[in-house]
Amino acid sequence: MDEIANKGLEVKRSRKIRDSDIERISVTGYDIELPREHVESELNKLFSSCGEITDVHIPETRNSSLWSHAFIYFVGQGTADKALQLNGSDMGGWTVHAEAYPFLSKNDNCVELEVQGYDTSLSESDIKCELSKLFSSCGNVGHVIICDSFSIVYLVGEDAIDKAPKLSGTDMGGGRKALVRFVAYHGRNIFHPRRHKWRIISGRPDVKPKMAAKMKIIKKPKRTAKKKIIKKPKMTLD
Repeated sequence: MDEIANKGLEVKRSRKIRDSDIERISVTGYDIELPREHVESELNKLFSSCGEITDVHIPETRNSSLWSHAFIYFVGQGTADKALQLNGSDMGGWTVHAEAYPFLSKNDNCVELEVQGYDTSLSESDIKCELSKLFSSCGNVGHVIICDSFSIVYLVGEDAIDKAPKLSGTDMGGGRKALVRFVAYHGRNIFHPRRHKWRIISGRPDVKPKMAAKMKIIKKPKRTAKKKIIKKPKMTLD
């Protein structure tokens, strides 16, 4: 679960922030060798004059180096346009390149769910059909990832985040009951999603490979004592 994104959702709902008031931009041009905290702080100072900033985030690669793109989130209509006017600002050694990064309307109110309890012996098309029926009262099923014992469902619909988890316990036939777990919210948010280690989709979600299985043990060859070569004295004629 993306804890940062879910926290942002809670703040958004408690403050009753409308989707239309959330805007964002992306920024490039900084030196990716600089400390992340330093770059984020400088960007926060630069764009604070444009309106309320809710998040400044630079993701990291697997090698812990910075991405070339930073993401800045605002609350307030027109804040992104003001921020774009700062494109080309000199930051003392590097130049800000600000670009528009609008939200896609198709992602509004999109909820990621984990679902169990259906008949896993069904074909993929039948499983998708069963899941569409299950969530028909909450919205439209946009995408389904079918795994061995569960499925990841992307559901789009107003109030789907509240309605969908309540479907846990629904009779799925054959004595099976649906188990619905909220994973993440992918709609408009005031925080940028953080990367996180996720389960291996093709395997069980609760099993992690042991470190010993990952490590290849290389045995060093045993040292053998070198044979001492005794040279015979040369025979000389008197």
